[in-house]
Amino acid sequence: AGVLAVSNYAIWVSRIGYLDGFLVPAILFSLYFFIKARAEPKNYVWWGVAIGAGLMTKYTFLFMGPVFLVALFTFRRGAWKTKWFCRGFAAIILLLSPVIIYNAMMYQTRGHLDAALSTLVGESPEDFKGLTREAGTDVNIARVAASLMRRNGSAGVIALLLASLIAVAYDAWRNRERRQSYALLWLGGLWALVMLGIISASDHF
Repeated sequence: AGVLAVSNYAIWVSRIGYLDGFLVPAILFSLYFFIKARAEPKNYVWWGVAIGAGLMTKYTFLFMGPVFLVALFTFRRGAWKTKWFCRGFAAIILLLSPVIIYNAMMYQTRGHLDAALSTLVGESPEDFKGLTREAGTDVNIARVAASLMRRNGSAGVIALLLASLIAVAYDAWRNRERRQSYALLWLGGLWALVMLGIISASDHF
């Protein structure tokens, strides 16, 4: 929070009107409640609310999908059987119902999905010709990460980020019980870079 409060890019995003300023808290809350649900399964409900809110805010939240799927198929396999997980999943569907209904009606009426989803599946409908764009193909993750840091991060922020990554790695090595939580953070960062490599690492995304 301290770094984001003084990061020029984070401040700019929060003031310019992009939805990313609301997306970041949704991502953090989804991680927080997923981690908390390990000891208190009732937190899966709030996890579902955070996911629904994140997806309703911006489809960019989709990169968190693989993070939670990997966790649920590896070290959280028992979660599927709990009533709290089912309620959390129901919360996701309930919150997404406006988007689901809208896209179903859009496809029925116009033969395509909304602008963002059309771009994700590689379509460029005439209705959104001025909004959609071609996806990129630069899957060189190191280049994507370096480009993002070079354009958007000051030397101080980059130094703090690297220091925090080293601290996380050291703490994960010393504390076995925290490794699952840290694994979620690493997976989130990895999948974000993979997604940015596919759709192109523009400043907007």
